[in-house]
Amino acid sequence: MAKEAKLKCLRCGYEYTSPVSDNTELEERTCPRCSSNSVRQIREEKKGED
Repeated sequence: MAKEAKLKCLRCGYEYTSPVSDNTELEERTCPRCSSNSVRQIREEKKGED
């Protein structure tokens, strides 16, 4: 099963998942809802024990 990245559009706030590319070059992403290219990956926070 391929890894998936959580992505969020900074323009409309739409959150979705997309397969992670094996390509090492930078990849431009486009929001499927508003077609903006201001899409960023949402990093998973590491849960530490308190």
